[in-house]
Amino acid sequence: MWEAILGLVAVVLVSTLVIQMWMHARHLKRETEQRLERISSKPSLSWAAVGVFGFTVLMVGREGVETALMLVQVRDPAFLTGVGLGLLGTALMAVLWIKASHLVNLRLFFQVTSVFLLLFLGQILLYSMHEFSEAGVIPHSEAFHAATEPFSPDGRYGKWFSLVTVAVCLGWFLIAWGRERLRALRASSS
Repeated sequence: MWEAILGLVAVVLVSTLVIQMWMHARHLKRETEQRLERISSKPSLSWAAVGVFGFTVLMVGREGVETALMLVQVRDPAFLTGVGLGLLGTALMAVLWIKASHLVNLRLFFQVTSVFLLLFLGQILLYSMHEFSEAGVIPHSEAFHAATEPFSPDGRYGKWFSLVTVAVCLGWFLIAWGRERLRALRASSS
């Protein structure tokens, strides 16, 4: 029962994140730069350092909470290898982000991230409904329980969900990036 309830809470919280990303994505880079400029232009260098540090803690803390909500769904005891590879990948991404973040199209970044989160939310919602049926909250739910069992994280189809999600997001990115490149080429040629 708790898994189902917490799954629904995660769906609500991450849905609000996606909505905020859609509303603010196109202005986020400018707003972030303006806020950091305001903070760093304070007369005291120590206040500027505290402001930038506080801003960074809030941004990273928000992502940490989101990651913790995702990891709640992990049931495989052998996930430590995946966590280790994830940390290694995170370190590599951090280095790449430091060196090339000024080249990132934030609108496209948030678009692809939103697609990933929506797919992930679909799985969590299905999982929550599955758990509600398992707990007997949904009346006459044996058929629903049996139908959703293959889509659970350990089910026949659920095991492939992560790979399919990454493939869909990569496809979305490549199509959106290609469209933007074509627009830029048409604009430069005219």
